[in-house]
Amino acid sequence: MSNSSVKTLAQTGAKVYFVAGDRIERQVRLQGSWLSIVDVTVPAGGSATPEVIDSPQVLRVIAGRLSIWRMADGRREEIAALAGDIVSIAAHQAYGYANPDNVEMMFSATIDSASGEALVTAGETPALPGPIQRIGPAANSDGTTIRAA
Repeated sequence: MSNSSVKTLAQTGAKVYFVAGDRIERQVRLQGSWLSIVDVTVPAGGSATPEVIDSPQVLRVIAGRLSIWRMADGRREEIAALAGDIVSIAAHQAYGYANPDNVEMMFSATIDSASGEALVTAGETPALPGPIQRIGPAANSDGTTIRAA
């Protein structure tokens, strides 16, 4: 069965971005669709600050263990996801995650194209994450200039 209304962008090698310490690799962005798929590698002990996204997401743990929390019916719900587990996050649902282990873990996220573009924009410089990459956007928002030595 073919779906001629959806076209994938040609990939010559996925670009790698770092956002808040996580390694983001966009696997595909489907034109004519709202879908983007990204692989996220979370370092040992790494975590994501709580956020709310306008569209639903589907997270699939590829390797390791991911501790996910999300708000459901006004209560915080904790989920311990292992390799192969799939967790859905509803549109406008607050959630966050953490890697509780001492080794990196990886999950794949199916997100809307706007969220995929926001990740790319947030991690526009494909370089190893360091203190400057982590504090640069916050410092630059108030007019502070950071120069590398």
